Amino acid sequence: MFSRFRILARQNSTASEAAVSSVTKAQAKPFASKSYIFPALEEIKAEELVGKPFGPKSHAYFISRTKKGQLPVYRTYRRKVAYTEIRRVEGDIVQLRNDIQAAFPDIQKKDFNVVMQSLRIMIRGDHLVRITDLFGKKF
Repeated sequence: MFSRFRILARQNSTASEAAVSSVTKAQAKPFASKSYIFPALEEIKAEELVGKPFGPKSHAYFISRTKKGQLPVYRTYRRKVAYTEIRRVEGDIVQLRNDIQAAFPDIQKKDFNVVMQSLRIMIRGDHLVRITDLFGKKF
């Protein structure tokens, strides 16, 4: 097709055509042969993965902080009733609820509501300070 490729300078450019080099196909290096850096997915074991150990059987969870470095624990009011809302839960949200229930036995189990669609926990009552203190030690 084309035996030579040439880069031309723009009309208003200070570079002249002689200063711009031309490259032939023979001088251009071909792409390296296919060499894969990563192993196949079948060869990777779960123990070798780095990061959050989340999966269907792991009972791990993580709460990421907001952009400003705060914990995502909020106080909301619905129908004149205060709720404590925990957002940004990654992993096993039910295990997190169970751990919070174990840490605060005075909060009744019927006051906890896990919303699976938005991955958040709603707790009836104002427990913002207590839960923030608990999460501040762990997260």
